[in-house]
Amino acid sequence: MKFSTEVIEQMAEILAAEMEQAGVAENGIMEVEHTLRAVLQKVGQKGLEKYLCQAEQEQPKAVACSCGGKPSISFVEPRLW
Repeated sequence: MKFSTEVIEQMAEILAAEMEQAGVAENGIMEVEHTLRAVLQKVGQKGLEKYLCQAEQEQPKAVACSCGGKPSISFVEPRLW
């Protein structure tokens, strides 16, 4: 997988600032790790949601049939690849 190191660095800075502001370090490193994992899980869920919404908007609303007609499709699943 390719990821921009700049984006990762920015995200890490945001996470570190949020963790510091929340004051979770007072409860020990285990609490910091658990909180960080929970935050990352929520970020991942929201990121996936936004990605799927974008992919859904990019899909054509009607697909041409090989016979030349237009089938009626009420839903087209977003492509994930």
